[in-house]
Formats: sequence, C-alpha cells, structure tokens
Amino acid sequence: MPRIRDDKDVPHMQKLSDLDLLNWARGILVALKLWTLTSEDGRLAIQYNEVGRVRFENAVPLYEIVRCLHILKFSVIGFVRDQAFAQNALELYAQEELEHHVGLFFDWLLYTIARGYEEARQHAAVPGA
Repeated sequence: MPRIRDDKDVPHMQKLSDLDLLNWARGILVALKLWTLTSEDGRLAIQYNEVGRVRFENAVPLYEIVRCLHILKFSVIGFVRDQAFAQNALELYAQEELEHHVGLFFDWLLYTIARGYEEARQHAAVPGA
C-alpha cells in the first residue's frame, strides 16, 4: 500500500508493517466480495463495528481511518478502470455499476466502522464503564 506509506495524514497506519497493511486491505476486499455476493451484511457489520472499537482503543484518530478507506476505495476504482476496456455501451454500463457498488460498500463500511468507534468512545467517557 504505497499510497498509505506516502500519505502524511495517516501516521498511525504508516506504523503498521507491510504485512499488516496488506492483511488490512485484503480483509476489506474479502468483505467487499462477501457484501456483493450476499444480502446478509449483519455479520460484516458486527465485524467492522469491532474494527472501529479496536481502532479507538488503539488511539487511531477517526480521520485516519476515513483517509485510509478513501485511499483503498480510490485504489480499487483505479484498478477497475485500468483493467476495464469497455468496448460497447453495455460493458461501460457494467463498469459504472461496479464502481457504484464499490462506492456503496465503502460508504457502508465507513458508517459501520465509525459507529463502532463512536460507541467505544462513548463507553470510555462514562465513568466506571
């Protein structure tokens, strides 16, 4: 993930090893595949709610999580565009639909992670919790 390594706005994520960054990206891409293949996103929501909680507990600022997800989203869409050679209107439509679904997934993922992050922040703010 060279884009994350080069981005000055994500110092916490830059501290991760290359393997950890690769596993992070791979996990999200696997979730994207599962999300597109099933209508059941409840299990994934619980998993990424937990990701938000863990990022809060590790003192990773929420803006860094958002920025890293943006970087990954733009990388996925860039890959789709680089690989696609739409030769007719139907293929172009299919490419646009894929990009649309990728966007929807990342919006859903961001919401789910932010929700877990905020729930953990609120829980930590309650005395004796």
